[in-house]
Amino acid sequence: MPTKQRKKVFGFKLFPNNDKKSDRAPDYGNANVQCYDPVMKQIAPISLSPDNKYEVSAWTEADGSIGVSLNQVIMVESADNIADDISQAGFKPIAEAIETKHYPEGRQEAPQRPQVQKRW
Repeated sequence: MPTKQRKKVFGFKLFPNNDKKSDRAPDYGNANVQCYDPVMKQIAPISLSPDNKYEVSAWTEADGSIGVSLNQVIMVESADNIADDISQAGFKPIAEAIETKHYPEGRQEAPQRPQVQKRW
């Protein structure tokens, strides 16, 4: 069954603009945004392809800023595994351990009901 997998492309924070000089000034901004490649762990250019699908998420942080994340959506084939849909790296080993504990020989078809033998 195909499932969505998200690959982070770019993320940044927008801070509240409390010192607005005019009504046309933005409510949030960040004057120090750099393109950072999360795979290579370094500052690098970001390129988006028209062939890929992307999604943008935003959330409010405790300090009043807004976190923004741009993710590439990839459809992957998936077996029914607990760990498949977990994107947080810290939780993935826990889910894999649970999967191994409950299904040590891997996922299989549901067991068939035993045939009742008639004794007469």
